[in-house]
Amino acid sequence: METLKGALKSKTVWFGMAIAALSWLQQFVGTLEGLTPEQVTIIGSGIGTVVIWLRLITNASLAQKGKE
Repeated sequence: METLKGALKSKTVWFGMAIAALSWLQQFVGTLEGLTPEQVTIIGSGIGTVVIWLRLITNASLAQKGKE
């Protein structure tokens, strides 16, 4: 149960949920339609960079966060 509580406090988990939601919504909006492959690469690289940054600032497991 602590792991689930910790997941709700995790910036990395929230970022992942936001990316998943935006990816799902994109099919209705079509915002990536006009982008070049280079622009899509830049966006993907930016997302990857944020995930790496979030991991670097993480100092507790999800279970530990759930106990806080």
